[in-house]
Amino acid sequence: MMKIKTPRIQINEVKDWVDTFDGNDATVILAAIANNEIKIEEMIDSMLAFAEGENSIAEFWYQQMWRKEE
Repeated sequence: MMKIKTPRIQINEVKDWVDTFDGNDATVILAAIANNEIKIEEMIDSMLAFAEGENSIAEFWYQQMWRKEE
């Protein structure tokens, strides 16, 4: 049986993503996660796209990941 490899995000890729989108401040992202202000699936899509060098797609998913206030 063929095993499907799940994409893994490396720590250095997360650091580069945070540096790019949140200016070195991971606490902003952590607080937003804790307050349920972020859609995790979209955040992961943004990180994966960024790791592949697809910066415009990463930006799109970054914008999509933030929950809109009702």
